[in-house]
Amino acid sequence: NLSVLVYQHSITPLALPIKLTLPTFDITEDYRSMSNQQQHETLKKMSVKDLLDKGAACNVVYLNNVDVESLSGQMAVNKALRATFENLDRLQATIVHFKVSNTGITLTDTKKKLFSRRHFPKEYVTYCGVDYETDRYWIYQFPDLEMLPKAKCFGFVSKKVNGTNRSNQPENECHIFAEIDRTQPSTAIVNFVSKVMIGSVPV
Repeated sequence: NLSVLVYQHSITPLALPIKLTLPTFDITEDYRSMSNQQQHETLKKMSVKDLLDKGAACNVVYLNNVDVESLSGQMAVNKALRATFENLDRLQATIVHFKVSNTGITLTDTKKKLFSRRHFPKEYVTYCGVDYETDRYWIYQFPDLEMLPKAKCFGFVSKKVNGTNRSNQPENECHIFAEIDRTQPSTAIVNFVSKVMIGSVPV
């Protein structure tokens, strides 16, 4: 049950980066005099602030980076996904540590295969979305990566960090990923980025 799960992670971190710390006082004391709505809003604000301050992270497979020019939103993600699936045998993929915080999204190549670290400031990231093709999954296997046999993809759209755009048209790029852990599905990652960092509508 949940209590046993939390207690176990207070003894050993298992898949978490650190052990959980159990509270030594009643954290609900300050909320007992509040209405249900006040309690909900207070806890919601605290959790969002804490998550952004500390950051939330997981591992995913970095598949591709596509120049989508002035496209944005789901249209940009769809174009990048099409380009990725059409060229899957020519891609160089790697496993990255995908971290979301109040400063933006940071990608760390765990194998140092394609890059060391890339950071996308919060104000540059404009959209995050899943692959809405219900029957399309990433099944191609790279020989040097441990991947799920069937994974859902997602991507985020950002303004070019080092863009040299001299026209008035925006220059965007879309980064495509595949989930690698069933406990961290693409939909959960997209929801977190959309709701907590971007503040847009979740999937």
